[in-house]
Parts: sequence; structure tokens; C-alpha cells
Amino acid sequence: MEPKPSFVEVAVFPLTRVTLFPQTTKPLNIFEPRYIKMIEDALRSDGLIALAYSEPSSQKVQAVGVQGRLKAVAGVGKVTLIERREDKTMLILLEAVGKARLETIIEDEEPYLKAKARWIPEATELSSENIFILHRLMKDMGRWMNAHVQDESARTQFMSKLTTAEQRINAICSLMVLDSDVQQQLLEADSINERCALLAMAIESEGPTQ
Repeated sequence: MEPKPSFVEVAVFPLTRVTLFPQTTKPLNIFEPRYIKMIEDALRSDGLIALAYSEPSSQKVQAVGVQGRLKAVAGVGKVTLIERREDKTMLILLEAVGKARLETIIEDEEPYLKAKARWIPEATELSSENIFILHRLMKDMGRWMNAHVQDESARTQFMSKLTTAEQRINAICSLMVLDSDVQQQLLEADSINERCALLAMAIESEGPTQ
């Protein structure tokens, strides 16, 4: 179900050139103390985490700090704990429930960023002219899976879970688009039809499926 277009409080997890699409999951290793605290807090409160695309640190952007390096549109997800290690580091899955625009930083004493964010609803009904494009993209996805996932049962299980156009398009965006800036551009498209068209061009420009 699409989140209502209203404000929500989120913890902000900046990652360099990493994007989270709705209806996808992303495994993450958590090892910095501030982000361990963030995950612990989210697990206790069933809180939401925005994975925000961050520009790489450089002299040009250091002056504006972490907040200035973040893209405003971010995927938002819930945490599933996969492994908690003896050194307190963790392996988690961030399961995206939607996307939001980070609007206001919340000032408090936590060692990590928090923000007030506005849900961004997406148009998820695929138009008839894009059905053929998605069919072709799914064939590309099948070839990609065969090349990168050796376990046939894992491939079959993953593909069987992609039951909607939104899930299929966002999975392809997450796995097959190599250019991180293009991934963020795809995330910022608010219509699944616009994303599908942009995705087809991105896949074509990156050459044959590996």
C-alpha cells in the first residue's frame, strides 16, 4: 500500500552514491557506532530509516557538511535484523516501504541525523505502451540473474516475488543500472511509466546485459 502523502519522522542513513527503491530490499553492514545506535533505536521503536544518496566527500562539499551532500529524495524502509555480531556490528535488511523528500532536519542529541520528511506518492499503473518495454526488460533481467546468481532455486524464488510492474521495474533499477547518478534520477521519477522509459534508455546505454 502506498504511504499517505503526509509528513513522517525518519532517521537518515547517508550512503555514498547508494539508492533505495520502493518495493526493494537492500542488505547493509552496520559498523559505525552512531549507525549501530540508529539501527538499535529503529528496532526498538519500529522506526523508519531514509537511505539518502550522499555525494562523495571532497574539498568542494566539505564546507556544507553532511546535510549539504545529501539528495533530498530518499527511499524509506523498515529494518530487519539478519545478524548481530559479538563486536556489536550488524547485518540488516532495509525493506523499502516508499520514498520521501527530506525537508527539515530535527535537532536533538542523537549522534545520527533525523529529519521531517514528506511521503512522495507514485503513480504505479503501467500504461499499455510500456508493457512491451517491461517484457523486454524482464528478459534482460532473466539473463542478468543467470549470469550473477548461481543458485537456480534462489533465482526462481526471487523472480517469483516480482508480481507487479512496480516491483519488477524497481528491481531492475536496483540491480542492473550501474551508474549511481542514473539510479538516483530513476528514483526521483514519480511515475512508474516515466521510470520505465528512463530505465529502458539507461539499460540500452550501458550495453549488453552482463
